[in-house]
Amino acid sequence: MAKQKLKTTDKQTAANRRNAEESTGPITPAGKAKASRNSIKHGLLASDIVLGGESREEFESFRDTMIERLDPDGELENMLAHRIVAGAWRLRRAGRIEQEMLNEMLAVAREGDPLDELTRLLGSSKASSPHIGWRSERGRLAVGPPQQCGPV
Repeated sequence: MAKQKLKTTDKQTAANRRNAEESTGPITPAGKAKASRNSIKHGLLASDIVLGGESREEFESFRDTMIERLDPDGELENMLAHRIVAGAWRLRRAGRIEQEMLNEMLAVAREGDPLDELTRLLGSSKASSPHIGWRSERGRLAVGPPQQCGPV
């Protein structure tokens, strides 16, 4: 059986129009800038390379140093050099995110059974990185190259 489309009453239409007049969205440049970043969660895929909490001056210095060292010749090399800069900046951000996440996991792990808490936080042992592992004989979390499981 097909669904019937309900007709909007005149009273609902008038209420919708009144509400629309009130909800104009951000008005100030600062409000518009903030709203433009509403969908950013971690910034790894952000179109604006410098996010809130990061220093534009630090990025510009980083960019200028990298471009000078790469010494691009021509339009293609210049485009590639800027992509290298963007990728390197995002990798630095990813490193900071990883460090913050590990610090948070370690802080939580200190409050209870570390192995149980880390397993819960990581979702499962399969989801964890091969570079992060529990070394029970040392009684601490170790970060480093994965251990060999046997002869290869």
